[in-house]
Amino acid sequence: MRGLVAACVAAILAAWVAGQTYSPALSSITAPKDYVCPMDKDVRSATPGRCPRCGMNLVLGIPDPAEYPVSLTLAPRAPKPGEPVGLTFRIRDPKSGAPVNQFEIVHEKLFHMFIVSQDLDYFLHDHPVQAGAGTFRYQGALP
Repeated sequence: MRGLVAACVAAILAAWVAGQTYSPALSSITAPKDYVCPMDKDVRSATPGRCPRCGMNLVLGIPDPAEYPVSLTLAPRAPKPGEPVGLTFRIRDPKSGAPVNQFEIVHEKLFHMFIVSQDLDYFLHDHPVQAGAGTFRYQGALP
C-alpha cells in the first residue's frame, strides 16, 4: 500500500492554475507579445483566445516557472486493500503559501488524478472534487 501511495503522489498531474501555470522556459518562444498555451507551448497567437488542442486560455508571454506544492492526506491514514479510503489534496501558492482558489479547466475537469501501482497492474484516472480553496477530495477503494 505504501508503494501505491508513493506512486499516486508521483503520478498526480498538478492542477493548472489560471495564469500561473508551471511552464519551463522554451527558447522557441521568445516574443513576450505572443499569447501562449500554458500546456502546449507551441500554440501561439497574436491575440487572446483558447488553445485549439486543450481549450485552456492563452496567456500573454511565458509565465515564470513555479511548482505548486501539493500535499496528500489519507483517511484512514493506513488504508487496507479493498476498503474505502479518502484522499485529500491541498494545493498552495509557491510564493505566498496560501491555498490556491483559481483553477483552469483542462479537458473539462479542474483536477486529474492518476494512480498507478509500481508493477503497473493497477491504473486509475479519476477526478477529485473541489472541497474548498485549494482542496480536492477523492473517495474510493484501492486494491
